[in-house]
Amino acid sequence: MVKIYKVTLKALSPLIISKRMGFKGFSYEVEKYIIHGSIVRGALLTKMLEEGEDPITVNRLALSPDYAITPFLATLNEKKSLYINSNIAHSLCFRTKKKIKGVSPVFSLDIENIVSKIRNKTPLEDILAEVFEKHSLKLAETKKTWLMPGETKTCSGSVIVEENRLWFIPSISSNVSIEVGLDHTRGSSAPGMLYAYEHVCEGTVYTGYITVSDNSPLNTILSKRELILSIGRGTTRGFGKVLATAEEIGFNKIKSNISKNLHKLEEPYIALEAVSPVFKLDPLPLPLREKDTVTISSEWLNKLGLPQDYEAEFEIIGILGGYYRYQGWSMRNKAPKLPVKGLSPGSLILAKIKSMKGDPLETLSLLPLIGLDNFASLGFNLVFPLQKDFIQIKPWEVKL
Repeated sequence: MVKIYKVTLKALSPLIISKRMGFKGFSYEVEKYIIHGSIVRGALLTKMLEEGEDPITVNRLALSPDYAITPFLATLNEKKSLYINSNIAHSLCFRTKKKIKGVSPVFSLDIENIVSKIRNKTPLEDILAEVFEKHSLKLAETKKTWLMPGETKTCSGSVIVEENRLWFIPSISSNVSIEVGLDHTRGSSAPGMLYAYEHVCEGTVYTGYITVSDNSPLNTILSKRELILSIGRGTTRGFGKVLATAEEIGFNKIKSNISKNLHKLEEPYIALEAVSPVFKLDPLPLPLREKDTVTISSEWLNKLGLPQDYEAEFEIIGILGGYYRYQGWSMRNKAPKLPVKGLSPGSLILAKIKSMKGDPLETLSLLPLIGLDNFASLGFNLVFPLQKDFIQIKPWEVKL
């Protein structure tokens, strides 16, 4: 079987994970809310080498992975857990522009209504038009100015946390570092040349999961409970030091929470929310499309030491969302990584379950942890199953 670790990352020094180059006069804008799984993977494998692990073992972990890594989402404190009270806003989520009790709450349209109407073979465009119309009328009836048209905006793909039933985007502190430019010819500072870059402040907390085969060498380092990792840019100058705390948890704890969103397992229709970029090889990494068939790879199940009872096959009926391009630099190969174009986090994949072996609840509950295939070891192809929304509170239930 597998071991599931809840891993918390706490920034001990300013954290620089570049999101966009040349932003508003900065050298680059930083990613405040998400640490991608591939970044955490690289930090863990580097740590194993630093602690004297055999390079052959580390190479085998890189080339033939037996683990899956979720994205790590910014949260309020170490007590929050991904998929329980921290998640990614999906394509039907929106937030208010006006703050309520210091935060902009996030609400959602009715996923359950959309999923239930799909089985009647109603065109997706008609279903969405009906749901949007009814929702707009309901908001208008509340006569609350902060819910009127123009006072809300979409927030698909945003990291959100839950507190007292209310979901909202957490506030993450960042700062700016200003450095003197260097004249490489003279090997000294360049007079009058300055550059600035953004960084996430110390104390910021991120949470995620790492699912590992029982026999994986990765268990050796995760079983230490606490370790210091180097993440992002500027690690040789003291940036990017994080305290990683790993805690082994039972699968039933996560399964019980996911089951709240799966109330009609006898129904063949479901929504799969993309937690990380989702793609297929065709032969390059490309986004999924309508009428594609998605399966849980049996080869991937074997790698993790899971039985074949967890096989499943989905036929895509429609997709609500956009595209995302992920690219970076490989420290291992000293070359650019192959750009990955996939469905952006927060996209909803509306699908029909064509076949499924074993307990449906266990099979679906594994998807956010092990993903669809071995690319989950790089933080890709992780999906969260939904038959009803995890955001249950309605806008008209909130009082100022």
